[in-house]
Amino acid sequence: MEASQPTDTAARLRSLIRWEDALLALVALVGAGVSGPGSRAAGPITGVFVLVAIAGILACLLTRGPGEPPPLGAGEMTFQGWARFPLAAGVGMVSIDTLPAIGIGGGGVIGLVFLAVIVSAFVHRWLPVIPVAIRRLLVLPMGMVGAGAFDRIIGSHLPDIMGLINRPHGDPTRQFLPLILAAAAAVYVMLVVAPHAIADPGARRWPWVVRFGLLLLAAVLGNSVVGRVVTRFGL
Repeated sequence: MEASQPTDTAARLRSLIRWEDALLALVALVGAGVSGPGSRAAGPITGVFVLVAIAGILACLLTRGPGEPPPLGAGEMTFQGWARFPLAAGVGMVSIDTLPAIGIGGGGVIGLVFLAVIVSAFVHRWLPVIPVAIRRLLVLPMGMVGAGAFDRIIGSHLPDIMGLINRPHGDPTRQFLPLILAAAAAVYVMLVVAPHAIADPGARRWPWVVRFGLLLLAAVLGNSVVGRVVTRFGL
């Protein structure tokens, strides 16, 4: 019985990881060129990709999944209803950062997304129903933008992070480590958790902790191992 416990735990952890999570971890691992907040310069290709990602978010907001409860129903806000707030903030952040590269002002797009967030909450019962699998595909591009931004936050500070970890516990500079991880977690919530939460009525809160750990591990490995290989061979 005791020997089976590690196996059961591993199987349970694997059940929490979906194929989208593996894809986003791969984006962070190989440092795919999907720019987002924190990137040095957002070019036209990035701007077009982000525009497609925002279109997917709008399409998901203006539809609903089978059996999805109203976000404001039963006197309390559902997880999907709560996710709309960080979602709107995240879309606003990437809009300002990337869309000017293709000649589109971020302010108008932000207003459109906020309008969709509010209106869709009140007319939820009349929205068209589409399968959850399609809704998850609609928000996947925004998740990729989030994984790219996440990777840049962790990657650009990786030497500092390792240095802080190795410092003595009494060193006051160690206080910056939680701040770096908090910034990465905020980006993850806004651009990865929130889009997938509104897409899937069955989404729960706590499995995202495991998925956050997977993406964090991928970002660290990608910027330490893969980054060294790229530098070594000039790829």
